[in-house]
Amino acid sequence: MNKKPSVDELQSLFDVFKKEIKLIVRDEIRETLKEITREPPRVIKEIIEALQLNSIPINGKYSPASGDYKQFIYWIVDNNYDEILTEDIFLHSFTAQ
Repeated sequence: MNKKPSVDELQSLFDVFKKEIKLIVRDEIRETLKEITREPPRVIKEIIEALQLNSIPINGKYSPASGDYKQFIYWIVDNNYDEILTEDIFLHSFTAQ
C-alpha cells in the first residue's frame, strides 16, 4: 500500500528545492556579473582604443567596430597584432556581429 506524503512532508521538500533554486540562481547571477565586469586583456584594450572593436562586449566577446570582420583581420595583420594575439585570446574575445 502506497502511503501518500503529508502536506508537511511536501512543504518540507518544496522548501529544500526552493533553497537550492535560490542558490543556483545566485551563483548564475554572480558568474554573469563577473563576466560583465571583468577587464579585457591589455591587447584587447589597445585594439578598442584604436577604434577597431566595439567597447561594449556582447556575451563577453567583442565585435569589430566596422562590422566587417574581414577588414578587421586585415587591420590586425597590418598592425602586427597577429604576432601578439594568441589563439586563446582570439577565440575567447572576438565574435562576428
